[in-house]
Amino acid sequence: MNSYTATAHVHPSAFSPSNFIQESGQPSASEVEAWYCTIPDPAPSAEEALDAARLGRILDNFVRSLKPRDRDIVHRVFWRGENQADVARAYGVSRAAINKTMDRICRHGALKLCAFRDCATLR
Repeated sequence: MNSYTATAHVHPSAFSPSNFIQESGQPSASEVEAWYCTIPDPAPSAEEALDAARLGRILDNFVRSLKPRDRDIVHRVFWRGENQADVARAYGVSRAAINKTMDRICRHGALKLCAFRDCATLR
């Protein structure tokens, strides 16, 4: 995560505490430093963004490589959030059959995607 330092410019005014301003009318270095704050930047770094884009392409290629039925099951379970029992009912098969299919897809994915385990997004 990146962070940026924001600077608040301090000027004597009705809102400034009287002990904040030196006799010269300027705040001391320590007083100015008290007005600095580090604001965390929630945006990913450039490297993280590139890793995420790369991982997205890798996963997209993997899902596209599946048989249409397997691709539909993955879509239903992971993208639409259906449980395996609902998917099994839609296909007219047992939940165990869908579970077996998901296990096969996961093993296949582990083999195809293991070369990309160094991708920071996978950690």
